[in-house]
Amino acid sequence: MLINKKNLRPSGARLREKGASMMRLRSLMAAFLALAAAACGGKPEADPGPAPVGQLDNLATPLAYRLDLRIDPREERFSGDVQIRINFTAATQGFWLHGKGLDVTRAELTYDDGRRIPANYAEQSDAGVARVSLDRQIQPGEATLLLSYNAAFNASLEGIYKVVSDGSPYIVTQMEPVSARLGFPGFDQPNFKTPFKVSITAPADNVVIANGAELAAEPAEDGFVKHVFAETQALPTYLIALAVGPYDIVEAEAIPATALRADPVPLRGIAAKGKGERLRRMLDSTSSIMLFLEEYFGVAYPYGKLDLIAAPNFAFGAMENAGAIVYRESVLLMDETTPISVRRGALITHVHELAHQWFGNYVTPVWWDDIWLNESFATWMGHKGAAAVLPEGAYERQSERAGIGAMGVDSLASTRRIREPVTDTRNVLDAFDGITYSKGGGVLAMVENYLGEAAFRDGVRTHMRRFPFGVATAKDFFESLAQGSGQPDLAGALESFVAQRGVPVLEAKLQCEGGAAQSVSFTQSRYAPLGSRIAQEGIWSIPVCWRALGGGDGARNCAIFSAAQQSAPLSGACPAAIMPNAGGAGYYRFDLDEAGWQALIGRIGELDAGEQNALANSIGAAFRAGKVSATTFLSAQAALARVEAWDAASTPTGALAGLADDLLSDADAKARFAAFGQRLYAPRLAALPAPSTAEPFSTTLFRTNVFNFLAGPAADPAIRADLAGKARRFIGSDGASPDRTALSPDLVPLALQLAVEDDADGGFFTALFEVAKAAKDQSFQGFAYNALAETESEDRLAVLRTAILDGVIGGREAFVMIGRMMGNPAAQGPTWEWVKANFAQIAELTPANRKPNLPNLAGDFCTTDARAEVEAFFTANAALVPGLERNLAQTLEQIDLCASLRAAKAEEFAAALR
Repeated sequence: MLINKKNLRPSGARLREKGASMMRLRSLMAAFLALAAAACGGKPEADPGPAPVGQLDNLATPLAYRLDLRIDPREERFSGDVQIRINFTAATQGFWLHGKGLDVTRAELTYDDGRRIPANYAEQSDAGVARVSLDRQIQPGEATLLLSYNAAFNASLEGIYKVVSDGSPYIVTQMEPVSARLGFPGFDQPNFKTPFKVSITAPADNVVIANGAELAAEPAEDGFVKHVFAETQALPTYLIALAVGPYDIVEAEAIPATALRADPVPLRGIAAKGKGERLRRMLDSTSSIMLFLEEYFGVAYPYGKLDLIAAPNFAFGAMENAGAIVYRESVLLMDETTPISVRRGALITHVHELAHQWFGNYVTPVWWDDIWLNESFATWMGHKGAAAVLPEGAYERQSERAGIGAMGVDSLASTRRIREPVTDTRNVLDAFDGITYSKGGGVLAMVENYLGEAAFRDGVRTHMRRFPFGVATAKDFFESLAQGSGQPDLAGALESFVAQRGVPVLEAKLQCEGGAAQSVSFTQSRYAPLGSRIAQEGIWSIPVCWRALGGGDGARNCAIFSAAQQSAPLSGACPAAIMPNAGGAGYYRFDLDEAGWQALIGRIGELDAGEQNALANSIGAAFRAGKVSATTFLSAQAALARVEAWDAASTPTGALAGLADDLLSDADAKARFAAFGQRLYAPRLAALPAPSTAEPFSTTLFRTNVFNFLAGPAADPAIRADLAGKARRFIGSDGASPDRTALSPDLVPLALQLAVEDDADGGFFTALFEVAKAAKDQSFQGFAYNALAETESEDRLAVLRTAILDGVIGGREAFVMIGRMMGNPAAQGPTWEWVKANFAQIAELTPANRKPNLPNLAGDFCTTDARAEVEAFFTANAALVPGLERNLAQTLEQIDLCASLRAAKAEEFAAALR
């Protein structure tokens, strides 16, 4: 527009004329608005204030939904009509609900007597909160809100989203935690449980799945079919699911009737076109799991039918939607080439999701601060149920070991409580982490161990009976557990772990006099590694079990310790050692003096496998806290490497590898470390039998762990060369046809990585990259991408980075690959520079539910200079990563702790390897 500067400043006459005209215009507008308000029956709604970003109030409570969708996967948008029956508890002219990115074209409130009140729908917050403003004030009572809308299929694997696989488009959903608002307007929070009536109109050649069983398929216009589904039981919005596309459907044998359930449950598997046959293994395992769970909960399966859906792309492992569970393909699609490690993990995930049908779906948390109970319980039950239906699967102690795994994050000052208040749904993903899943599951395992299996199960059954198809809080569960088990004192212990951050550590001291045992004292504190800023505050009520070795009465004793210092009497001769975590089920660490550690290590063969795992965890933590010498720590690793239990004997492989990464820099120290590692595990590998498909899972798992350690941190040249050669034959990179028998399935990930690292001319890298891009097996594709990220060639790394930015490697796989490159010492520096230079695009390509984790990419740095750079970069780019605060704080703290440990212990650790 051309602006004439002479006319920028009007004369006084012009100003007076313009002012009079504006007054007349305002008067006319006011009169028009008054007439419009009178014609519509009332005044505009008063300003309701800012949109709530947390929990909605109960002014408008949904009672039932009718959701009619039109979905064509070939298109970019979908449309729908939703009718929500609402109870209004007070007079109002407007109310809040949820919706995000929805184009609402019609909105009105209707009454059973035919009255219709025009309404306006307006989204008012980036949290997905919308305001429905009514034309007039309404009185308390029931009415139905009608909304017609359309929206784009989501591009970030949430809400109602589209995936293209082998050229065919598929529609899948992921509503949890707060993405139902992307798919339809409604009251998107867990306490609002209502029945849903759903219909989906889709192309006639598409398969259509929803939560309920299909009642009818009615021909519609233009080659479409309207699929009508049975009304659901009361569900929160986050459990609504649908799938549309050219899926394969595999009908499995129905889950048989039981004393709890008169009718069989129809069971089906759904996968992308051409992949259905690979569903058979998981379908075959489902009936036994369901029967186990029904018996455990004492409640019949609540949802009529069960569909297992393998999504062509999915952000999480699986999602427990009622009657229509969605999984990543790598969880459901199996064959004879699937590694045992993947099969074991997949079964745990499957049991986890099925357990949610009761704990989470049948009884649902009131709000997101109690989602921990859903996920903790399902994690614990995933391990327990897998062990029950597949005894040979080596699932013993799985919950306890997962709890030990969570102690790493729980040792940070920036860790969160299991039950953390959620005041802003934009940060709700913070509630879905290892603290929620693994710490929570480990705490439940501790409580069950203390109560006994039967008493704990009775508490769970009480909870099911108290809240059928309802909602409950953590406090309600504590009460149910106390009532059902008959042990109310456990509620306080459980709450102390749920409400406090951190890992308790018990310092144990034996008291003897004249050769006779007197007592054992326990002093509790919060575990703090070297360099930590953790403040010592708070006391736990800890269910502690302990036993004496080589003296005393040898019995397992248990009590709840609720004081900072407590003692327990001992009898008999003064014991040689004390085991402060008898059975290994306690979610706590213990500490001893040097003599106490040496005594316990000397009797490691008298410990059961759970106790050996607890010893391994506690002495590793003691070393990182500066409480035990490197010599004593390494003597424990040597003793653990010789024990029989596969999991306990594997613990040094992870502990030693982590310390080598953090503490060893010069070639001489690394060579001594390699020699030490080979002395520990080469004899164990030589003693193992040749691989066999009939061998116990535990043998396969231990062999895989030993190979990974010897070929990786211990750098055994013969093993590395042998496996790299087999990987080249496996892929066919030397010009020969691929030989898929060259490697046992569980060694494929390691062998591919070794061949990439050993690839002088890039031929294997190029061949593997092409195979990976074309792979139909999601698990294998993940192994291949992980291996490619371990190359030391900057030119090849640049190929991968370009593929990420171009979308050739996308979504979750891209995020994981960047993390692998950041953990690769040769790639870390250049990759970090690339991340910084392309961060806006990387953030855009990252699925929404992964964005808050982007700071974790920098977690392998170990210097104060790097820490400062990471903090400055992510702080400056925080607008691109909503909800990064906790992950950034934890990443920075991990860098600090690594630098502190290196400064304090690197020299001592290297010297102890001599």
